[in-house]
Amino acid sequence: MKLSGVRLNPVSGYLNHWLAGSHLYLGDLPRASRCAETATACMPASEPAWVRRAAVLIRMRRYDDATAALMEGRKRLRDGDSKAPMMEELMPMVSALQDTPSLTERRDRLFLIKPKALSKRQKQIHQAYQRFVSLENNYFQTARAAAPGIKLDVQRMLACRGDFLFVLLGMKACTIIGQNHPRSMADVVEEVFLPMLDEMSADKDRGVGIEGVQLDMHRVTSTVKSTAAFVSFERCWVLSNRQHPLYPLVRHVFFRRSPSLLVPEEVIALLLDHPSITLRRYPMWHRQDSRLMRMAYVCPATGFYHVSYLFPRAERRLADEHFRVYQKAAEPYVALEKRVTSFAGRIVKT
Repeated sequence: MKLSGVRLNPVSGYLNHWLAGSHLYLGDLPRASRCAETATACMPASEPAWVRRAAVLIRMRRYDDATAALMEGRKRLRDGDSKAPMMEELMPMVSALQDTPSLTERRDRLFLIKPKALSKRQKQIHQAYQRFVSLENNYFQTARAAAPGIKLDVQRMLACRGDFLFVLLGMKACTIIGQNHPRSMADVVEEVFLPMLDEMSADKDRGVGIEGVQLDMHRVTSTVKSTAAFVSFERCWVLSNRQHPLYPLVRHVFFRRSPSLLVPEEVIALLLDHPSITLRRYPMWHRQDSRLMRMAYVCPATGFYHVSYLFPRAERRLADEHFRVYQKAAEPYVALEKRVTSFAGRIVKT
């Protein structure tokens, strides 16, 4: 590999390691790849550098190259008598990514199904969704009565009905509850999610549960961080479906009891079904980075947000495609429209 103008020393390696994460976060994959290669060339015995390089290749969907990079890095570290626990953890995750249907494949399956009337399963999902909405509305009404200062806009932003619906539909293997405000969401989990899950479990025991759905609520106790932006999910809740094909990977990532785990953002994005790996609520360096946009799936009748995430401008087409798939999936239960804003808060025409 030819690295013109780059001094192969640890200082250059650390710098390129950080730059690779920054470019990966913003979706600039060619630059991220170059910086990651430079970092491993400068620091061949650095496990984080090889993990970052594999994360970039995973994001580029070059899974075979990612596996090769992990094997090469593991060999380099073993030659230096160093262990490689993070790379050992990543190997099965790369295999899981290779076997997962793409967004296009899932979209095609969804669009081929156009029933004239709601099926029995769809009716059950609709009833469960409406019951969850009822529990959530009751909770917020009680909260507003106890603290009149709570605004409706805050309620709309904190609502979890979209997270519940899309896990119920199987669009997401899991969703994170309370990532940015775990303390304030503790009551929502206690008063809304747990009673709902108890009702669904009772229905399952009576033989009238929803086919293919067995919801589970788990609190993350270990330090789970992602590779690019180092997002932590500690103390958050994970709502997941035990019968989803990716549930074993959900358990591997979020339910472990080991002290910490570093996971490629592509794996977390897969489990949460994000169209982008930009998982942080705010960018690393500036809250109004012009290269980032926010897309929200909003119910026009109520104003409630069902999904909201950041994505780089470079991935706008993928974000639009993701919305169309979700809008189609939600069609029998709730109408959704997209709202795109720049990170400075300005509305973008769609």
